[in-house]
Amino acid sequence: MEFVISGDFNINFLKDSIFKQKTTLLFQTYNQFQSIFQPELVSSAFDNVFIDHGRINSYYTSPIINGLSDHEAQYLVLSNVFNYNKNKTSHR
Repeated sequence: MEFVISGDFNINFLKDSIFKQKTTLLFQTYNQFQSIFQPELVSSAFDNVFIDHGRINSYYTSPIINGLSDHEAQYLVLSNVFNYNKNKTSHR
């Protein structure tokens, strides 16, 4: 089972703070790492996505400018979510 945790954390992830550090360390204990590094506002990033970079091999994130809110939407594309071994044999 894979987990993707996303939301508005009310922490500016672009600036170092004790809140950012504690939140990041909490998610890292579950092998979840920050995936959004660009601002959705002029100089802040409150929305973020945490994924397991070790199990999700490839991903792409991008803000979607919608003009409807003070926050932009975040676009996440996951590739190679399951790393199957093609040479793996099954035993019956």
